[in-house]
Amino acid sequence: MKEKTLSITFLRSLLNFCNNFLDGKLPKESAEHICGAQLTALRKPKGSIRPIACGIVYRRLAARLGMQFVKDDEELHDYLEPHQISVGTTGGLEAGIHAIRHTISSLGKYALLSVDFTNAFNRCSRQAFLDACQIHTPYLARYIHYAYGSPTLLHTKHMSLLSQEGTQQGDPLGMLLFSLVAQPIVLNIQAQFRPILNVWMADDGNFVAPIEDILRIYEYIKNEGLPMVFTFKNQNEVWRPKMTPSLLEEFDFNVVNDEKGDPAAGITLFGAAFGSPNYIRAHFKKFSTKVQDILAPSKN
Repeated sequence: MKEKTLSITFLRSLLNFCNNFLDGKLPKESAEHICGAQLTALRKPKGSIRPIACGIVYRRLAARLGMQFVKDDEELHDYLEPHQISVGTTGGLEAGIHAIRHTISSLGKYALLSVDFTNAFNRCSRQAFLDACQIHTPYLARYIHYAYGSPTLLHTKHMSLLSQEGTQQGDPLGMLLFSLVAQPIVLNIQAQFRPILNVWMADDGNFVAPIEDILRIYEYIKNEGLPMVFTFKNQNEVWRPKMTPSLLEEFDFNVVNDEKGDPAAGITLFGAAFGSPNYIRAHFKKFSTKVQDILAPSKN
């Protein structure tokens, strides 16, 4: 009975803490610590370093509770969907994959552009998503302001750094915050260029439109859309059967061209393979090999 009483007391205290956290009522002086993280440096296969930030569990728990309000916010879903499918959209990834597959199967004179951004979440403007939260998710505004309104500490073994830009790695609300910053651009693209397909999974955007409009969309994002916040990765791809590549020579595209019926032609979007049967088989073989390597017993 005593253990049960202690458990109930702890849960009530934890709930009270999370409610105060979401209401932004915790001491301001503690924000840089509670909303900070421990940094761990992992080496990438090619030798560079990938920093991994691990925030405290109570901050992530409060954010997870905040996401429950987001999932029930029909007005927010009406604002983000159907173009942005990364925020509380049930079956959003699967729906996006099927929409792309259906559209690609009848491309005809159209082309598909896939864009991605470098370090998008870490470079996202905090002021931009603080302002957007006031408009679209006011019920989270006090929490977001507490968590991101001032610099927080990132701790390493030997030193501490200030985090002043972007969302924290692993933040359950990170997708939402990025999407709120990007959504005006997503909607402007739809209104101005009217692509047949305009679907995003966070910072991974995909468009289907005539090739001339594909180029205009790319230039719009690059020059007018998000130039002060994001930069493109060197992995932007255009795919269309029987396409004339000369139109794309001046752009930083990886052109996937199936003009000659290349049995290996294809493209990977949202983790799914599109294209020739050979390309799809090669994709699944590569994926299954990675799974086997992970599951294989260690030789050490």
